[in-house]
Amino acid sequence: MHRRMTMPLAVLLLCARNDVRSILAEAMLRDRSRGRVVAHSAAAIAADGVHPLVLETLARRGHATGGLRSEGLEAFTGPDAPSLDAIVTLGEDIEAPAGLPGAPVTAVWPLPDPAIDPAVAPGPDATRAAFARSYDALSVRIDALLALPLETIDAPALRARLREIGRSGGASA
Repeated sequence: MHRRMTMPLAVLLLCARNDVRSILAEAMLRDRSRGRVVAHSAAAIAADGVHPLVLETLARRGHATGGLRSEGLEAFTGPDAPSLDAIVTLGEDIEAPAGLPGAPVTAVWPLPDPAIDPAVAPGPDATRAAFARSYDALSVRIDALLALPLETIDAPALRARLREIGRSGGASA
């Protein structure tokens, strides 16, 4: 028999710097989950702070931004680290580390970083539009995650569904 996930589900959203995508996803998941998910975010190397356009994008969409901060992965590796059920990396530039508390399942949801994406035209309007597109792409994926039967899903099924969401962008998951 496979292990059932704990409730609320503890999800770590992981990026290379933890200042844009993972912060967007953390805030969205926190606000939309209605207590079914505890969202965390981290990076291999924490950024100096949250990107100002993340805070602006979240505020424009009605999210509270208090308490959001860039955190390093070390916060999830020590004896006082929270137990995790899932790790979702939001780029292909970082891998989920092995051995974190809780034996979390892992998945990749590839998404370009709008702050450094060379495909984004220079200028404040284009950059704001790129942040909005990232928010929208994450929104579809977060909604697909929250549509899962989190109260009854087991670890292999959660892993498969999270990976499917990453491959499909959440559209058909």
